[in-house]
Amino acid sequence: MAETVLKVKGMTCNHCRMAVTRALEQAGYKECSIDLKTGQVRVVGNVADTNLLKKAIEGAGYQVIAG
Repeated sequence: MAETVLKVKGMTCNHCRMAVTRALEQAGYKECSIDLKTGQVRVVGNVADTNLLKKAIEGAGYQVIAG
């Protein structure tokens, strides 16, 4: 299993966490954890396509700043 950690700007509350989680699930990633304090999104999957992850997160309205 591959693990990818991205730094995301703009997540501040539980609504943000749910929006990013939903976007990642729709992109096919079922296992993710989000730390609002650090802005880190950790995704685990068989193949972690960083571009697909970024597109899903940015589509939810957040900015990926590292990863």
